[in-house]
Amino acid sequence: MHLVIQLWTPAMAFFEASPLKRAEALGEIHRAIEALPGVESLGWGAIDASAPNSTGRTWMAAWRVDGEQPGDALLAALQAAGWFHWFDATSVRTELAPSVNAEEALIAIPHIEGTL
Repeated sequence: MHLVIQLWTPAMAFFEASPLKRAEALGEIHRAIEALPGVESLGWGAIDASAPNSTGRTWMAAWRVDGEQPGDALLAALQAAGWFHWFDATSVRTELAPSVNAEEALIAIPHIEGTL
């Protein structure tokens, strides 16, 4: 399963915008995403800052995408719709694997001599 995740905090432009302008901006973002084939919104939510080692971001959104091309299209649509103007965001793109496969990949990371 391919995912695109955004971790974000509203930017100053969002705080300074009126509620009407915020609604218009969010509507434009939603319309841009809904027009994309191979992209499914899994949801948006506030990040629980009380979780151990939580990120400094305050919100997140996740989308399932049907591969790299829809993921590229989603990131381009977010850019074109003004996402990065309104939000100070970090983009994450990944293909989830069974944990045993991920563990094998982590163990195979080259060791650097002189470290633990």
